[in-house]
Formats: sequence, C-alpha cells, structure tokens
Amino acid sequence: MPPSPGASRRWWSVVALVAVAILIWKFCPPPPPPPPVANDCQQDHLVIHLADHDSVTGAGIPLLGPIADLPEYHDCQRLLVKGGSPDAVSAAAADGLAFGPLVAIWAANKLDSTFILRGGDSSMAVPVAVIYNFDPTRSYAPLGISPGFNCFYLWRDGSWHAAILPLGNDKSAALGCNDARRVDERMRTRSGDLNVVPAGLPDGVSASDIPPVARWDWDATHRQQYIDIRCADEWCQVGPKEFEPAPSAYESGMSLADIMALPDIRDRADGAGTGTITRVFAVKGWYDEQRLDLPGTAPSAAPRLTELTGTAFPHPTLSTAEFANGVWTTVAYLKVPADYEGVVPLRTGISRLQMCKGTGEQCRADPAKTCSAKDQDAADPWWGRTISQAGDTSAVGCVRRRGHGGLALPAAAARWNWNELDAKTWAACQGGCCVLN
Repeated sequence: MPPSPGASRRWWSVVALVAVAILIWKFCPPPPPPPPVANDCQQDHLVIHLADHDSVTGAGIPLLGPIADLPEYHDCQRLLVKGGSPDAVSAAAADGLAFGPLVAIWAANKLDSTFILRGGDSSMAVPVAVIYNFDPTRSYAPLGISPGFNCFYLWRDGSWHAAILPLGNDKSAALGCNDARRVDERMRTRSGDLNVVPAGLPDGVSASDIPPVARWDWDATHRQQYIDIRCADEWCQVGPKEFEPAPSAYESGMSLADIMALPDIRDRADGAGTGTITRVFAVKGWYDEQRLDLPGTAPSAAPRLTELTGTAFPHPTLSTAEFANGVWTTVAYLKVPADYEGVVPLRTGISRLQMCKGTGEQCRADPAKTCSAKDQDAADPWWGRTISQAGDTSAVGCVRRRGHGGLALPAAAARWNWNELDAKTWAACQGGCCVLN
C-alpha cells in the first residue's frame, strides 16, 4: 500500500530537517573552545579563562584581596606525574616522570595573621589558599586536586589538619573559597588523605622570618608534589598521608659560610643578623625549587621535562635604595646542577641574577636590541643579565617590571615564573618584581 499523503509530507519534513542540520554543521560550526591558557601562569594581571567562555580576574577572588597579582606570594607550575599515566601531558624523562596538569596555588591575604584573627577555633576550618587546575580533564590525585577551582583549608586541635575541597569551574566557584566553615564529615574524610608536618627552624630564625606565601614542593621518596604554606607562626608542609617533606636548602648543606662566600653578599650584609641571612635558605617560602622545562619538539607540543632541578634564592639583604640608574644590582641567585640551555641560559653552579634600571645606553645594552611592550615598559625600562659561577656574563636582556602600588612584599622572596617555553624568574626590584625575558 502506498504511503498516505500525510506520511509522505512527514517523511520529507524529516529529510529537510536533516539537510538543514548538515548545512548548519558545515557552514556554521560550533563556537570555538575558550582561549588557551597563557604560557605564563601569572602575567601582568591574573586572568582565568573558564569553560563557559567567561573569565575571572584575581581581583574577583575575595580570599586573595590586594595580593592577587603579586607573584611572590603564590606559585604555579606543571605538577609532576608518572610518565604514560592519564594525567601526563608530556613525554617521560629518563627517571620516568612527566609533566602533568598546570596548577596554581594562590595564598590567602594576610596568612601571618589569619589564625590569630580566627582565635584558633578547632571546630572551624580556615581557607588559606585557592588552588586552580587549568587542565579541564586532568586531576592531581595525590593531593585530591580536581579540574577548576579547589579550596585549601587548615585547622588545628592540638595538631594541624588540612583538606582540599573541589569547587568547580565557573564564576560562582571562584567565590566559594572565602569564609571559614565548620569542620563537617566531608572535610574530615578528605583531611584523612592529607598529612601536615610543621617544619623546624634553625637557631636565629623566628616566626617573623616566615613569609606569608605558598609554594609547591617535591617528595623525592614517593615522587609526588606537596604544598608548603605559612600556618600561624609555623611553616606547614602538606602532602599525601605518608609523604616525606624535602629538607630545606640549609638542611641540605648550604651553611652560613657558604652563603657569605657568594659574590655580592658579604659586602652588602650591612650588619644583618644571622637570621636575616640564613632565612632565605632555611625557610622554603623565601626561595623556590622545581624541575625545569624546555620547549617541545614541535610548536604545539607540550614542554619537555629536563633532568635539572633549579633553585632560585633572593639576595638576603636586597634594598630598594640600591637601585640607581645605570647600576647593576644582584637581586637573586640561580642554582642548577648542570648547564641549562633555556632562552636565558644558566651554567653549572650558582649564577647571579642582576637587574639594571635605566635606558639601554645607561645599562650598556646592545644598541640594536629591541624589546616588545610585553617584555619591557618603555616608560620604565629595566634590563637583566646573569653572571655564572665561572664569571661568564650573559647577554643583556629585556626586563618587565611590575609595580606593587606601595603594597608590602614578603621581603625579597624569589621564585620561578612558569613558562611553557622555558624557566624564567621573578625577583624583587624597587617596590615591585621583575622577570627577565
């Protein structure tokens, strides 16, 4: 029996709808994915691109307050994972490790007074940091960090406890880590997966020498990342249940005599006490240590994990008064166990990182060298160079300075500035921080 006229019309309607759908798919493709994450975790201003094409700035995260865009307080890098695992984004290095998700940790404002203000109520957990995992599909299982925003809490009842709670990846999630919350069963369960180990301080170093910052750290025994952060009058190390905190550089053998023997330290000690000198090697918040990267083998490839662990130390007595036009000033020291062939190459040993304020002529830069607006502010020119342990000086490079608007820094804290192309360094420079490009 032939189909009825009504059935024929319905059949042709379906064919027409399918044809229209194909044309729409072909000529009107779906909207593009959100903009890719910038190569730097933190550039001039923190901007997080969300999955729904919206964005959040650091100023929009209440917990961070005025320090949102001050990189000395925070840390960001690709966390290390086992090569070949679902969370790996790069090829494995010779030791079997690979780069995993790009994850930032931003310290809460005024960590040095947080628990004093809260009164130490053991029934309330205090948010001490916002963690953001830029990778939409990869987690960091050892710490329970999910894609998007995560809130990091601490509390104490005779001993310290920690919990990381995932919040999601929309604008409301950015606001979800602000106020203290009662320690409920969910938080206690998650805290059972983490262990908090306060770090000891050497003689001459006190609570006033602990900067209110957060850092990523590495447990070499269990091969996993953990968190360092100021907690009241202590420095807390927070990791998976049976993690082993790494010793500080001071505990690893960097003695006061070694520090004083570094160029530009003895003659600039200015009568500083032992604690002022040793704290930058004894308290991890002052310095930064991480595995270094190099560009991938193709333009769009993931960065390559090198075998090198680099350490960035600030100059212990750096003063803003030392920066005068045309004067090269040592602001930090960069330590690598072998030559590192990054855009800013480093030679084996401890190199000095120096900055100079002024024009290219004043700082004796190559007259033919030009700097982009991203790499240097034409109205506030700065330059940088490194001097190796052997005395070799690198070519003068462009420096971008970020002023801090009069806000106090955690003194002269230095840290690596993550970049997918290679490792750069943040260092203090006259009421702000500078990165050598």
